[in-house]
Amino acid sequence: IVSNWTDDLTDTIGWLCKLRIFILYTSRTIASWLIMLATIDRWLLSCLNARRRLLSSLKRAHRGTIIIILFSLVLYSPLFYCYEANLVGAPLKCYSRTILCRIFADQVYTSITVVFPLILMFLFGFMTMSNVRKLKHRLQSPLLPRMSNPT
Repeated sequence: IVSNWTDDLTDTIGWLCKLRIFILYTSRTIASWLIMLATIDRWLLSCLNARRRLLSSLKRAHRGTIIIILFSLVLYSPLFYCYEANLVGAPLKCYSRTILCRIFADQVYTSITVVFPLILMFLFGFMTMSNVRKLKHRLQSPLLPRMSNPT
C-alpha cells in the first residue's frame, strides 16, 4: 500500500495532467510579467518628468495585473488540447501529444515567459538606474555662489 502513495496522479489522469501543465506555464508567465510590470512602475516613479510619474498609480497597476493574467490564460489555453497523460513512448507520462504542440509550448514559453520580460526588465532597470543617478547628481550639484555687486 505504501508504494502506491508515491504515484503521481497527473501521470495517469488526463485532466489533472492538463491542469498541472496549464497552471505551471501560466503561473510562471504571470510571475515574470508582474515583475516586469513592477520594473516599469519603478522606472515611472524615478522619472524627472512629472507626467511620467503620474502614470504610476494603483489603478493602472491593477489594470495591468488583470491584463497580464487574462493574456496568460488565453495564451496557454491550447495546452489543454496539447497535453495528455499515459502517453506511450514519451519521455514523461504527462507529455505533449504532437511535435507541433511541443514546438508551440516551447517557443511560447521561451519567448513570452523568459526572453521578452527579461529584456524589458533589463532595459527599464537600466533606465531606472540612470534616472536615479541623474536625480542624485542634480541634488548634489554645488550651489553656485551669488555674485555681489561691489558698488
